[in-house]
Amino acid sequence: MTTAPRRPEGRYDEPRRLPRQLVVLLTGLLGLAVLIGAYAAYRHVAGHTTSATVLGFDVPDDGHVVVRLEVRHDREKDARCELVAYDRDHVTVGHQTLQLGRDLAGRARISATLTTSGRTYAVRVTGCSP
Repeated sequence: MTTAPRRPEGRYDEPRRLPRQLVVLLTGLLGLAVLIGAYAAYRHVAGHTTSATVLGFDVPDDGHVVVRLEVRHDREKDARCELVAYDRDHVTVGHQTLQLGRDLAGRARISATLTTSGRTYAVRVTGCSP
């Protein structure tokens, strides 16, 4: 039977452990900091949303299309949404950037008239940004 080598007495200090209460407190503070950071990131990304949905459109002639939209927009910033009109072959025939002011806060229904280079068969919102 062999014994483990022993350290010379007084030459090495015994490893000290942090008090249990201090470890619990530091772990709690770290967890709270992570939660606050996650909440701040969520508010930054999800809190400022702007979106638009095409409710329908009318084509009075080959050079114009009237688009009905539902817009969700927060008050804090102006925003813009990109509208694109397509012909039967999915070729872009019209494009417009809608400027959304702070007066459209919340959910609003608006209409926009796009000038097109041909008959429109589809309209799409390609994106919105604050």
